[in-house]
Amino acid sequence: MVSAWIQSIPLAIFVILPHSLALLTGPSTSLAIIVAFVASTFTVLHLAELSCAVPKNCSAYHYAFAAIGELPAYLLGWIRLTQAATVSALLCHAWSEHLNLLTGGALYPVALIEMSHLPRNGSAIAQVVVEKFDVSSVVGMWLCIPLLFCSLTVLGTVSVSLMVVCSLVLSSCALVAFFHADTHNWLMAEFFTNGAQGLLQSSSLFLLLPFGIDALSSLLEETSHPRKKIGTMFPLLSVGLSLIVFIFSTVVSLTIRPDALRSAAILPELFRLANVPSASYLMAVCAFCGLSGSLLVSFLPGSRMLSQLTNDRLLPLPSDSARRPYTATLLYAVQVFVFLWFDQKVLLGSAAFLTTLRAIAIISLTHIQHYLPEPIGVPHETTHYRKIRPSVGSTSVAISDSYSSSTSENVALQMKVAKSETEKYQKRLEKRMGSEASELLGVPRSVSQYHTIGGPPRENSISSFAAVNKGHNCVEEACSHTGSQGSGRVHLYARIDPDIPNVSVFNSKNANRQYAPIDPMDTHIFALKVLILFLTLSTLLSLVFTTLGRIHVSSIVLLFMLFSLLVLTLFMGLRLPTNDLGCRRQSSTPCFPYSTYGALFLLCTLLGSTTARILAVSTSWLVFGLLLYFGYGFRHSTERYSGPCLILQNEDARRASEEQQCERIVEDYSSVTNTISE
Repeated sequence: MVSAWIQSIPLAIFVILPHSLALLTGPSTSLAIIVAFVASTFTVLHLAELSCAVPKNCSAYHYAFAAIGELPAYLLGWIRLTQAATVSALLCHAWSEHLNLLTGGALYPVALIEMSHLPRNGSAIAQVVVEKFDVSSVVGMWLCIPLLFCSLTVLGTVSVSLMVVCSLVLSSCALVAFFHADTHNWLMAEFFTNGAQGLLQSSSLFLLLPFGIDALSSLLEETSHPRKKIGTMFPLLSVGLSLIVFIFSTVVSLTIRPDALRSAAILPELFRLANVPSASYLMAVCAFCGLSGSLLVSFLPGSRMLSQLTNDRLLPLPSDSARRPYTATLLYAVQVFVFLWFDQKVLLGSAAFLTTLRAIAIISLTHIQHYLPEPIGVPHETTHYRKIRPSVGSTSVAISDSYSSSTSENVALQMKVAKSETEKYQKRLEKRMGSEASELLGVPRSVSQYHTIGGPPRENSISSFAAVNKGHNCVEEACSHTGSQGSGRVHLYARIDPDIPNVSVFNSKNANRQYAPIDPMDTHIFALKVLILFLTLSTLLSLVFTTLGRIHVSSIVLLFMLFSLLVLTLFMGLRLPTNDLGCRRQSSTPCFPYSTYGALFLLCTLLGSTTARILAVSTSWLVFGLLLYFGYGFRHSTERYSGPCLILQNEDARRASEEQQCERIVEDYSSVTNTISE
């Protein structure tokens, strides 16, 4: 939980907020945070359901692998890896800027390298690559690597300590900004600086708020009982983070006019413009501490994703990077170093685009989960586990770990309790039958399954069906209707009336109607088609709405046609039967599928605000990932022919180390014993 705060708060306040205030929306940044809060909260709710179904590192990737195949899972993993590397590069840039501010501007004359060999006459490369490369950002990245080679305990302790300092200073500076707030700054400035386009772009940027929560889902295997509080913890974290950023952004935007900021503004300059130099220095210290902790944590999800892709042999990387975190961390640092050459505005746009794309993928996977004939994953918590592995060649998941004995013990205990209860009711019934056999004609309700009452079964007795044919409907198979009167035997009468009454009147309207049951696989395929059509129509509607500068008759007709098709598709999707009645989930998305379709429409609207340059850069990197897959991963994949394999692991690090130590002691003792015996 702490990692979510460490990752999200510095990223939102020191990286996204100044860019949004200065260039995108101005005072309407608070409204953009509200829009992003709605979209991110529904995304987090869907992510919680997937994480509970597959409590494993990179749960969305593993679920996509088992549900829709290797290529979509690889694309989702590549998007996640690119998104994490983009965020790490942004944090490196921000860390360098605030370090230069702390040193009084003495760092940049030494650290900046002029990119004079690149053409600057409006070329495409000049718009993407930085004008001056910052060496200090590379130094900050490599300073984090020694700490990343330590255990998660050391990394968490350092990050939490830095976050505590950042939170205390941030709260005090927010109080100072509150006393310097003036509503006149909002009245003098234009509320919507860049109109609806800027508002949508700012909302897409603030979708990075739950990035820390997404990073927390990448560490599920390294926590104890990950599914215990995911369903409530993820939404509460999203609400808390959005509330903190909303309050701080509102106070800051009231302190100074946003149009007075320069294009490369950083947050401590706001207090310098407000004539509070002490708060400016404290904010610089706060930003440096918070960004340092956030930069440390940002390496975890990317390195985990890179390790998983390497483990599945989908990337041409060294094989030991899947087993050793050191190699995966170094390779991820190399990717971050490549992204440091890109301009900061390009990195922000790419991060917003990839985050929106990943949120759409997560919600779509949850939609698929609700229409599968057999849902994937663990439906609900049954026992404490460390490893859960599926049976070979089947989609069912079975427990096969050191805690598997607890499952058999629980089953045995339940059988024992059921047997004791059955014997107790049997004795009570026999006792009552012995005293009231002459008065009791039948037992209206059976409390247990039994064969005889009052004696052993007789041989060659007629069955209950034969007895029914003779007018005797006793459910006891060893009971005969002959000599039943006065024999003292109790007859257990069964209900032979049919559950469905007979239809005596023929209706000609129903003569040609077929009553064949609906195939769940057909429902799943149709739901998948409806989902694809809904996403396509929502994206087209968003593009038409955001790209048309003027309203013409043709644009109105096109919008009306797309909207009508979207409503028709939504109506078909809402009428599809789900598998919720047959599957009990540990965490379920509320108001499904209404919340799912609403969140998808909002995310597609935000996706339509992406500029052509950002779309070209992001698409080029995705194409590069596809070339790597078809050049290497398609031929060397280790999971394509292994069936729908899900390995769910929940391993406590301390317990694992203790067990390894015990195994080592036992091995040493056995070797010493063998030596002595020889």
